[in-house]
Formats: sequence, C-alpha cells, structure tokens
Amino acid sequence: MHRYNEERRYELEEMERVQLETLRKNKLAALILLLAIGHVHWIKFEFPALVYPLDYVGRIVIIALCYYVYQFCIGQFLGWRRLLTWRNTWLTGFAAAVILISFPIIDIVIHLIDSSGIWRWRSFPRIDDPYLKAFDLTIGLALVALSEELVYRKLMVDVLARWQFRPASIYIISSLLFAALHVYQSAGSTTGAFVAGLILMYVYQKSSTLWVPIAAHYVANLYFFGIG
Repeated sequence: MHRYNEERRYELEEMERVQLETLRKNKLAALILLLAIGHVHWIKFEFPALVYPLDYVGRIVIIALCYYVYQFCIGQFLGWRRLLTWRNTWLTGFAAAVILISFPIIDIVIHLIDSSGIWRWRSFPRIDDPYLKAFDLTIGLALVALSEELVYRKLMVDVLARWQFRPASIYIISSLLFAALHVYQSAGSTTGAFVAGLILMYVYQKSSTLWVPIAAHYVANLYFFGIG
C-alpha cells in the first residue's frame, strides 16, 4: 500500500511538472506571437482612412488572445476594485504624473540631438468627428492600455520570471521591448516608452495588480491624445 501511494505521488508530481512545462511553453509562444502582432499592427498607417478602426480591431485581437492564454475568471478580470484602495490610487497617480513630466523633458533632449526631426515617421491623424473623438478617448484608449499592459507587464513578467530572470533584467527587457513597439513613431516616443515601461513595471510590482499600470497608462494617454 505504501509503495502504491509513493508511485501515485510520483505520477501526480510528474503530471504537474509536465503541465507547468506546457504552460510555460504556451505563454512563451503566446508572448512571441503577441509581440509579432504588435509590430505587424503598424501596417495600419498604410491605410490613413482606416487607422483607427484597424487599431481597435488589433487591440481586441491581442486582448482576446491574452484571455485565451490566461482563461481569466470573472473575479480576476473585474479586479479593478483594487484600484480604490488609498495605496493603489496613490501609485496610479504617481506613475501617470512621472510619465507626463518625463515626456516633455525627453522631447527637449531629443530635439537638441535630432533638431531636423529625421526620426519621426508615423503619427495618428487628427480626429475631427466629435463622436469618434469621444469614442477614441474612452473605449479606444482603454483598449490601448489594457492590451499593452497585458502583454508588456503581465505576460512579460510571467514568461521572464519562469525563466528565472532577475527583477532588474525583467525591468530592462520588458521596457526595451515596449520601447521597440513605438520605434515606428519617433525617437521621443521610443525613448519615452522605455521610461514609461520602467515606471509602469514598478507600480505593477508594488501594487500586485495589473489594474494600476492599466489606469496610469490610460490617464497618461488621455492627456497626450486629448488635452495635450
């Protein structure tokens, strides 16, 4: 009987090990796929009249794939209530404020280095339709923040941590890849995205909830694309 229990325990441990290995491989494959989709997604600028619809569709595809990878339950997905704590509210405001302050400084430095603006390729066209503008500043920017934080914070941390990367390496690698996503826009956007990636990763780790960097990301983008 004792021997049977030992064999059964070994089988269960082996099954768990195989499941974890499969999960790790799936997440790594998912990360590679989502990074590729993010970069291919920039082809939307080749169709000026469809930039925004294509952007929304791309974001929804990314979110749907992340949902498939994680199979979020309702309780996990509606964890936004954790934003209402004093500490997480402070972290959200802190992250958004630092990002907003850092971007003008980065723009000034980049302008001094590249005054001709050679590295300035793509930008989102101005929206004149007030209804589309309202949709973009609400649903559109929410899709941006949610899709990018799922990939460049949550999934990135899960994959790199499973491969035993040190925390400092996770910060640098995730922020570099996040910056690479913006390389098609300008030197300022790319550099700013790297700094923002570091800040968003910091508040993600401190708050232990993805909703803090999502909220900070949304607030910063709301200023850049709305007020700013």
